[in-house]
Amino acid sequence: MKETKKKLSFESLLKLIPILYGIMFLIVLVLLLFFSGIPYYLKREYLISNIFVLIPFFIFVFLFCRFYKDKEINDHNFKKILLVLFLAIGVLQIILIVNTYFYTSWDVKVIRELVDTYVKTGTVKEDYYLSVYPNNILLTAILAFIRKLPFIGKYYITTLIINAFLVNISGVFTALTIKNLKNSKAAIIGYIIMLPLVLLSPWINIPYSDTFALPCVTILMYLYSKDKKLRDYVLIGFVSFVGYKIKPTVIILLIAIIIIEFISNIKNINKHSIKKYLKIGGVFIVGIVCGVLINKASAIYLRFKPVSYAKPFTFIHYLAMGQNDETLGAYSQQDKDDTIIYGKRNDLSKIKKRVLSRNFSQTVSFYSKKTLLNFNDGSFSWGVDGTPSFFYKKSKAPNNFAKFLRQIYYGDGKYYDLFLQVQNYIWLIVLLLCPFIIKKDNNKKEFVIMLSVFGLVLFLTLFEPRTRYMYCYSGIFIIAAVLGLFNLKNMIDSKLAKRKSQ
Repeated sequence: MKETKKKLSFESLLKLIPILYGIMFLIVLVLLLFFSGIPYYLKREYLISNIFVLIPFFIFVFLFCRFYKDKEINDHNFKKILLVLFLAIGVLQIILIVNTYFYTSWDVKVIRELVDTYVKTGTVKEDYYLSVYPNNILLTAILAFIRKLPFIGKYYITTLIINAFLVNISGVFTALTIKNLKNSKAAIIGYIIMLPLVLLSPWINIPYSDTFALPCVTILMYLYSKDKKLRDYVLIGFVSFVGYKIKPTVIILLIAIIIIEFISNIKNINKHSIKKYLKIGGVFIVGIVCGVLINKASAIYLRFKPVSYAKPFTFIHYLAMGQNDETLGAYSQQDKDDTIIYGKRNDLSKIKKRVLSRNFSQTVSFYSKKTLLNFNDGSFSWGVDGTPSFFYKKSKAPNNFAKFLRQIYYGDGKYYDLFLQVQNYIWLIVLLLCPFIIKKDNNKKEFVIMLSVFGLVLFLTLFEPRTRYMYCYSGIFIIAAVLGLFNLKNMIDSKLAKRKSQ
């Protein structure tokens, strides 16, 4: 009797995940469709209101339901199609980079200068920036290693091509994950949806944590979606930790995996199964240890020593900044300076003061605007960071085609507003499809997708918001959207079949 109650309690926890996920998306979509016109910090102004996205959304769903056939693609043909797409997209990325690359400011400029210092002197010395932002040590080491490559490393374009390759390979692993969860056709559809939104996004011009963490998220989800051997758990531990040291939000996916696995398997633990779980735990820790060693080696490689008087910013700082009413929790130089001068105690009192100063309606308004700041930008905050010097140093356009592309991707371009509009509509269609992943019999892999998205949104709601921080999770959103698209088709087909039978 006790075992039955225990089983029911854990199953109810799993059933709670789609409810939380569904409520979250209901709030997000209502805000995006009906309240995106309200003023808020760093707001994008679009040519067409968000509500009109329902027209292309319904057209897309109608065409998909009308023309999609269930005939499967065999593995050999699937691999050929995926390879052709990968190579074609790689060529398009290189064309895009060659014709549009530039040097940006903000943190990317700081890291670029650190890499330059390392290349010239063989050390980054006692650097203040890496002392307060230690999560960028591994990224700086990777970029420095690329710069030291014989013959090709000295060219900035090499770094950008590798950056684009990481984004492209993320698309491949997103497709492979969808194949594991659905089928080959669904995988190709996911890759194609990812093409304009992520793979050809101008973010391939910015070698930073967002693009370098993207493959960590998609590879981690792929590893979890497949039939796993012991070596896969080593890779899960390694990829998770390396991704975490590049972009801390990567750990949210691992946490989701651990929570779902614990809830799903706690009822099955016995004398026989515990050996299996200990083995998995052991090799998982081996993977983490390998990641730790890589991270330690990166500091040694850079010959980096923390500045004695500088302390890393903690989550308390980011939580305090995340409650800033003026910036809606986005980056605040004043909050940064306050933390450096007054420390953690001031941050704690600041959190308390900011939270308690709002009444109920002010709290709803604050988090509604913060949600819009997080979601209402399909370009993933392109051109925002370091404003007005995001486009810090532009290269000379080599030809008319380059000039045309820059009219699209550069902030002062003739077609820039149109680009932002199209990207946002594609993003909104993806978001509209995401809730349909919920069904009566979700499996634990789908629970992981839902819980990781919920965790990411919760994190960005509490801490520093920015659509850019969703870029490295774009593959997860695409997976949820594609699965949702197929569930929606099944619902429509089922209702049409019932009508015909009546």
